[in-house]
Amino acid sequence: MPPMPNLLPFLYRSRILVLAGFLAAGWCARAGLTVQLVNDSGLPDSEVYAMLIGQPVASGDAIGVTGIPVANGSIVNNPAVESVAVSTLGSAGFSVESTFSGRSLPVYEFTINSIASGAFVVSYQTNISYSNSNPSPITSNFRFDQCELTFDPSIVSVANLTSIDAYAVPMQLEVFSSPGETVPKARRTYYTSTEGLVAKFGVLGCSNAFYARGSSGPVRWTASSGFGDFIRILGPGKISSNNKPGSPSPFPSFTNYLASLLPTPSTGYHFSVAGNANGSTYNYSGVVVSDNNSGYKINLTGTTTPAPSSPIPANANMSVNLPNGNAPGAAQTVNFDSFIYGAVLDGASFSVAGLSASFINTNANMVYGAIARDVLSAINFGYLNGREGSSGAAWYGNPPTEYPFGLARVKNDGFYNPWAAVFYNESDAYGFAFSDRSGPSPAVPLENNQILRITILPDRRLDSPKVTVATTNSTSLVLKWPAVPGATGYQLDVLSHGGHTPKSVPATPTNVTYTLTGLQPGTPYTFAVSATGTANGKPVRSPAITHLASTSGALVPVNVPGGVQFNVSFSWAQNVPSGATATINGFVLTYDASKQQWLNNGANASLSGVIGTNEYVVTVQDPAAGVIFANIMTVSFTGSPSSFGVGLRHLVGSPQILTEASPVGSAPYSPSNPLTLGIPFVPDPTKAYARVLFPAKTYSEWITGYPDVVNPDPGSDPDLDGAISFLEYFRGSDPDHPDTSDFDRIGYDDTSVLFSYKKSLVTEGVTEQVEWSSDLNTWSTEGLTYGDDEDLGLVVRRTAQLPLPGDRPAFLRYTLNGP
Repeated sequence: MPPMPNLLPFLYRSRILVLAGFLAAGWCARAGLTVQLVNDSGLPDSEVYAMLIGQPVASGDAIGVTGIPVANGSIVNNPAVESVAVSTLGSAGFSVESTFSGRSLPVYEFTINSIASGAFVVSYQTNISYSNSNPSPITSNFRFDQCELTFDPSIVSVANLTSIDAYAVPMQLEVFSSPGETVPKARRTYYTSTEGLVAKFGVLGCSNAFYARGSSGPVRWTASSGFGDFIRILGPGKISSNNKPGSPSPFPSFTNYLASLLPTPSTGYHFSVAGNANGSTYNYSGVVVSDNNSGYKINLTGTTTPAPSSPIPANANMSVNLPNGNAPGAAQTVNFDSFIYGAVLDGASFSVAGLSASFINTNANMVYGAIARDVLSAINFGYLNGREGSSGAAWYGNPPTEYPFGLARVKNDGFYNPWAAVFYNESDAYGFAFSDRSGPSPAVPLENNQILRITILPDRRLDSPKVTVATTNSTSLVLKWPAVPGATGYQLDVLSHGGHTPKSVPATPTNVTYTLTGLQPGTPYTFAVSATGTANGKPVRSPAITHLASTSGALVPVNVPGGVQFNVSFSWAQNVPSGATATINGFVLTYDASKQQWLNNGANASLSGVIGTNEYVVTVQDPAAGVIFANIMTVSFTGSPSSFGVGLRHLVGSPQILTEASPVGSAPYSPSNPLTLGIPFVPDPTKAYARVLFPAKTYSEWITGYPDVVNPDPGSDPDLDGAISFLEYFRGSDPDHPDTSDFDRIGYDDTSVLFSYKKSLVTEGVTEQVEWSSDLNTWSTEGLTYGDDEDLGLVVRRTAQLPLPGDRPAFLRYTLNGP
């Protein structure tokens, strides 16, 4: 396992404003963090082991942990520190009923007063012995995983799910403000079960990406092999950087991508990054060049204003280093793949003119570290030379809706991170270290006196529905999602704008839809759908994924004669996408970069309200009309009026207190002295699913991913399951593993014969044609129609419909055409 990345470098920037709030409120008292542990894996508590690994917050201090074994990762531990069975941990004194499995589970707990660069490590059926600053290696023949955490009341504190190196044990993180609370302040989890994740990697044709119990190396493994033997899915940092230079999938080396950014070694690819960190605004230009030893270097020049604190130089030239560990004389441990995937900031991964590597190692949080992580993030996401061009402001200010991975590329050219794409879109757990500038984070913030609950999830559970908006008008939204295996129904929650109670929607065999009615025109709504069912005789449900959509039309502006007058303005904390517009209850604002303000014909929007409750809908759209920020302000005026209260309903963006700009004590309703509401605009999109595009493969490229298939002929049937290899290629199934699943189905309803089949989305040059016949001699496509495809990841289920042909028989088939 590569060196454990320090959590502070990549989380300091995104949390610094909140940290200031902690300190001002007197959060220096050391009351500690209570960590609760729930084992919902299905294994007995006596067969699940846990421990902590970390470092002291300050050199020379002790690690402040009680109630669980802890190993100091900064020193050689002698004797070794052993993990312990969960059943031996202290009891929290109560149980919880699992929403995933229906089981009643005891809650265990321990306490953390301080730990830095920590990891909570859990293993199945084998305890972990930690020594010599390394836990059991990734190739160990047992199942283990970790979540990272750092806690101290005097510094930025976080916990996060990670899937950089391997995926083995699914976990959920929840933060509660105080004992007895049932609704967490924050949650990070997996929306897709282990079974579902393994299936998605299997569809990709992963070779040598899994470890199974009893194996001496990576093996081909599918969910049907049984989870009793499953150990982990290997991460790209463990196999791409060593053995697969230039491989397009499933876990590519970045060789081809970086090479594509070098039209010639002397010119390279030019781009820009900008932002704020450690009190400085940085604006840098970069160019990708060769390091003349089979690796790459990104050279950067620019400005840092104001100058960083001494001895850190201002406006220093710097480089992000991406060496090739396979080059002659190079160290395997410093490969550019490891840097891009794992992104450990130190003196090896970036250099700054005038600073030594040892200084960088201990000061990675400086402004130049922020620039380096921007660059690594951009490469990891596929932004460089991608759809958003060469401007960092475009990457971070106007990311694709499906971001950060889907559609980041100009075309489906193979320069992407499929490991990250799968995990990011199926969970909150893709732990790319420097993703704080672009979308939902895998981290949860931790404060003093709070409770962090870690739940070890079962492998098999209900997957979360992937909701999309099928149609929309001014007062309704039609939601749509595919059926979830095992679900008996679905629950729909509208999370904003009031007036809607949870809806129960019965399960159907295929896609299901629901129409939300009675909505306000031109208004953003956040909603979520979870799958429901039963387990152990109790109701269970999947996690809910929030999704944002807006009704069409313009919301009627609030304009009551004699009402309360006030202005609305934006405060700004991030680059504004060029051409973006904002709308507040029908008033359209545009951004004036020279004044750093959103203005309506040169002035702030002037709105009116009444005594009582007023709602104001704020949206910001990019030039393509995509909503990148939305909030609903609830403004309540009382008295004559002499007082007011402002609330913020969380849609998209950080829920922060709105500011009063009028003088203290003055009545905020005079036209000459209006109340001004400032809106902190920090785009932070809700989780929204969209298909991740993977490069298509020809049949010959696909079959090479199955090295155990001796006969690669498209007409052969190496696994003797009745499906020739070309059909397996079309279906997205495994030619080396017998499978008699219902790939093809035939049935009927009241009006039609239904014929459905599975179709892979990563084939190339293959088309199918469905035909029907009443005599098996004459075949026709007349009268055939098609329903909506059911999204199964990299495979869809397509259904053809044929009106019932009366008293004639109906036979259906499909034929394949391709190279």
